[in-house]
Amino acid sequence: MIKLTVSKVVRMFIQKGLEAVLTLKRNEVSNHTRQKITDEDDVKLIQLALSDSPEGYARWSLRFIEKEAKAILEHAIKKDAIGRLLKNQLRPQKDEYWAISKGDNTKFVAYMRDALDVYQRS
Repeated sequence: MIKLTVSKVVRMFIQKGLEAVLTLKRNEVSNHTRQKITDEDDVKLIQLALSDSPEGYARWSLRFIEKEAKAILEHAIKKDAIGRLLKNQLRPQKDEYWAISKGDNTKFVAYMRDALDVYQRS
């Protein structure tokens, strides 16, 4: 919501009338509660975030994704909404897997399998 002081509202009423005070102009992406990200938008944004980063940069930033999203989506989405989406959808650190380093680790693998069996039984 646009925060207006009393003096600004009075000035707007004097200059533009009652209708201008009652209907405030908003930015098309300013109302976050109305902004809906569809499943198709999810897929497009995630594909964009996982694609190669822009030339000259090591990774995608939310600003770059927001800029590209304007070109590939039908409506504008703010970087905050993109950040929430990616935070909720992309969590590689939450994947359940374990890796073994290279080399002869047969003893380690045996102990690890025993430990994992214990956790699976619980």
